[in-house]
Amino acid sequence: MPDRDEQAQRLQQLDETLERDRDSTDADARNRFADSLVAKGILLAESERSDEAGRCFDAAVASFADDDDPALRRQALVALGYKAWMLGREGRISDAEAAFDDVVRRVGDASDGSAREAGAQALYNKGHMLRRAGRLEPALDAFRLVRRYGDSPDRVQSLVSKAMLLEVSILRDLQRPREAITCADEIVERFGERTASELREPVAKALSHKVHIAAEHDLREHLDSARTEMVARFGDANEPDIRLLFLQAMTRAGTYLEGCGRPDLSRKIYQDIVRRFPEPERPDIDELVTWTQERLGEFDKAIAKGNRQAAVVLGAGAAIAGLFRSRRGR
Repeated sequence: MPDRDEQAQRLQQLDETLERDRDSTDADARNRFADSLVAKGILLAESERSDEAGRCFDAAVASFADDDDPALRRQALVALGYKAWMLGREGRISDAEAAFDDVVRRVGDASDGSAREAGAQALYNKGHMLRRAGRLEPALDAFRLVRRYGDSPDRVQSLVSKAMLLEVSILRDLQRPREAITCADEIVERFGERTASELREPVAKALSHKVHIAAEHDLREHLDSARTEMVARFGDANEPDIRLLFLQAMTRAGTYLEGCGRPDLSRKIYQDIVRRFPEPERPDIDELVTWTQERLGEFDKAIAKGNRQAAVVLGAGAAIAGLFRSRRGR
């Protein structure tokens, strides 16, 4: 956020534009006026000058919500969405819900990409607000409704994928693991063949979630399928964030299998990790690779001594450690 002097200067510039274009009928001037009115409201809202910001947002909605120009209607939707966000920040949850719902109602079945983005953003922000307020079931409903905009451009598709990931997280928190896994599978099915980076990462997160949930609830068949798909899709990924998700999922699978008395499978997973990560990359990745190397060393020592039982005992201990490590995959 700009400092006080920069903010004052920016507000002055916006006020000058608003004064100049206030009564103009020229299309460009009307768009400048709407842009400036909403920008002023956002700046005031971010400065916690809520009453003044609210007046700007209300003026934008009153002036442009029913305008013939789609760009002006879009600004009215942005204003209403920001007003809802501001009300939520102030703890006025019911008022914020009504404002978010008003955005969605106004968007309706519009085909305009910008309008649909506003509708998706309103539902997404509503879900976040309700989740923070501890109202998990209504938050889940809001995130699910974001899916109605799934045929929109990539930037909206990215929002849909994020909303679906939050569905998985909430279902996980509600101890509904099979529903969470089903939702994770839907993310993979919907976005798995997309190549845009903003859609690849949600797929990796969904598979990572699936591994962790399956390990937490002893759903071996789901863990095995997620692990196999994670390797197939992201074993050779170049993106650091996806490589970290891969590591988190694979190490969690390894500790789970140790706890199941299958150190032989765990050892193969750890060997594969070491093969795929031969060089230092970044601290969070290197930490997990180092842990894997140390764990593999412990197995190899036990095997060299011909002590299979020791390997199983080591596996059980690592599985216990994995219970708290699994949270890193959320």
